[in-house]
Amino acid sequence: MKTAYLLLFVVIIIAGWLLELTVNILRIKSSKKRIPDEFLGYFDEEKQQKYRQYKKKTSAFSIFSNTISTSAVLVLIIFGGLNFVDVFARSFNLNEIFTGVIFFFSLFFASSLFNIPFSYYSQFKIENDYGFNKTTHKTYFLDLLKALLLSIVIGIPVTGFVLFCFVKIGNLSWLIAWGAVTLFLFAMNWVFPVVISPLFNKFTPVEDEELKKMILDYAKKFNFSYSGVYKMDGSKRTTKPNAYFAGFGKTKRIVLFDTLMEKLNNEEILTVLGHEMGHYRKKHIFLNMLLMSGQSFLMFFLLYLFTRDPSAASALGFENFSIYGAMTAFAIIYMPLSLILSVLMNFVLRKFEYQADRFAVESTGNEKAFAEALKKIYISSFGNLTPHYFDVLVNYSHPPVIKRLEAMNQE
Repeated sequence: MKTAYLLLFVVIIIAGWLLELTVNILRIKSSKKRIPDEFLGYFDEEKQQKYRQYKKKTSAFSIFSNTISTSAVLVLIIFGGLNFVDVFARSFNLNEIFTGVIFFFSLFFASSLFNIPFSYYSQFKIENDYGFNKTTHKTYFLDLLKALLLSIVIGIPVTGFVLFCFVKIGNLSWLIAWGAVTLFLFAMNWVFPVVISPLFNKFTPVEDEELKKMILDYAKKFNFSYSGVYKMDGSKRTTKPNAYFAGFGKTKRIVLFDTLMEKLNNEEILTVLGHEMGHYRKKHIFLNMLLMSGQSFLMFFLLYLFTRDPSAASALGFENFSIYGAMTAFAIIYMPLSLILSVLMNFVLRKFEYQADRFAVESTGNEKAFAEALKKIYISSFGNLTPHYFDVLVNYSHPPVIKRLEAMNQE
């Protein structure tokens, strides 16, 4: 049984690598397609060439980094690296809960260090070469440090609680852990815009009086209450534009990247907000969290069943059985099911995007401005204009921009 599990682990990991390889090869091929007619007026020959080179380079680097990381995981599993981490965690002579926390955090810390060279090259070489990077070295490393501290402050207590449930509670452990984690995620959505986001970015009230009045009138039209309209200094990291709604109740706020405000006029910005308003009015945010909660319900139940089998953890090289060792084995076993659920989830999310697009056009009565906004956003970030359908199926939570424009025309 131990050998069968080890073979299964290796097959799952290699299959995941092959899937990513296939998708990235398809991305390179799809970038060679002719630029859609709707975008020809925005791309001269030089910019088209730059767009294709960017897609080729990012996909090629993704293949390289994914190959290295997959090889590292296989080496870790086959040659007993996980047991080495387990021995380190056990050396503190703590109970299984604290030992598990040390084990998982050690893996997280090692993985974070391992990924820094890839992240650094992507940010300061590829993104920089194509004019997207605005991050300084100071900001980059401060972001890493802040993310690490947040992982300690938030991740360790949550991990410890889940381990406590599975080690101490028994048959209802999975249900209690699922309920607590679900409540925690809902709470995080409430505090994120006012507590966590300001750690990374500066938020200032929008100063454009005309735009503020347009947004206020639009929000009143739909009885939408919010705590304010804020401009975020996205340009400190990238030139790519964005906008979003965040928070619940009194923490709801409208956030515009300064890069978006530079590239779009006020009418176009209003239609982008109309799209986000569509998500709110159609209850997409709530439905999305409900679907995610359903997925985690299934995951915690399967995890509970899996932690009762010691053979899977031993296949990973663990000399001593532990709940956290079984959880590590489950994380690999769960990958194919997670992929299937992700594909289904993305299908639903793409439907939500079409509905939000329709709401934006109908509520603002300005299809031309919204189409123009979409084009500018995709062009500014070199979004994939001609993605392969398999890439869309596996990875896209948003429909391809051409499909969105076509749907608007049909409506």
